[in-house]
Amino acid sequence: MLVRAESYVSAMSDSNRIFHSHFHQAEPGSYRPSTFADPANSFHEKAALCRAAENTCYFATANFASDGSPTTSAVVKPDGTLLSYQPYGQEGLIIADIDLSAATGCWRGGVDIPESQCGSDYLLDLE
Repeated sequence: MLVRAESYVSAMSDSNRIFHSHFHQAEPGSYRPSTFADPANSFHEKAALCRAAENTCYFATANFASDGSPTTSAVVKPDGTLLSYQPYGQEGLIIADIDLSAATGCWRGGVDIPESQCGSDYLLDLE
């Protein structure tokens, strides 16, 4: 299967971080999460973990603190693991130390793209 490399490059080729702001308000009687990325939570949190890993970059997602919000603010490492998150429904500030050398931005869908070609428009053979 041939795909365009640019379809794997959602972050700019020299980007080592992505910022995602959003407003996800609770609906009356809806599920209220208490732990980040719990299987019962919204898919949005798992998507943040995936976006960081597939782009090998830091991913910061910021939500408004509202009572019962189904998502929260978080910082995810380039390997797709959680670095820090804000407790649900609480106002606050996340301060996280990040190692920009860990964010290469050159790993896409199991294909290790040479850094010299990261962000270039060429075809990848995924088979």
